[in-house]
Amino acid sequence: MGLRDLQAPDQTEVSSLHRRRHRTKDGNLFWVEITAKDILFRGQPARLLSLADVTEREAESERARFYEILMAAPSGICILRGPEFVYEFVNGAYLQILQRERAELEGRKMCEVLPDLFYNQKVGELCDEVYRSGQPRALSEVWRRIECADGRSVERYLNLSYIPLREASG
Repeated sequence: MGLRDLQAPDQTEVSSLHRRRHRTKDGNLFWVEITAKDILFRGQPARLLSLADVTEREAESERARFYEILMAAPSGICILRGPEFVYEFVNGAYLQILQRERAELEGRKMCEVLPDLFYNQKVGELCDEVYRSGQPRALSEVWRRIECADGRSVERYLNLSYIPLREASG
């Protein structure tokens, strides 16, 4: 048997593509793309299957969908990374609340950008508590004074949720 023995049928060629998520024996999930094509093998109808691991492609697609959802959310959302609470992500609603530009926040520590909010209004202590304990916190109708980029302050009542995000490794 060799490649010369494989040949596509004349008019009856059928090809299909499927993506499925599978679980390994140790419980890990991975994505497989399965392509099936009807062929003739030694003069007999047969089906040629091709399998490809597309886990990374699917993971990137899921990350892109998640990012789009966060960006479109009507509520202000930010993601702070590490014990120094560096802005990793901010959506448009969050930028409107703070009256800031994305470049002013992303990649910078919250305590540098909003020192009054972080230190005097105890947001830093709350972030630190959630970071260390791993327990989420929610606050309803909390008054906050927010420093704008132009030096003005605005006062807002906000509903706040602090949710720890863990890496897949823990």
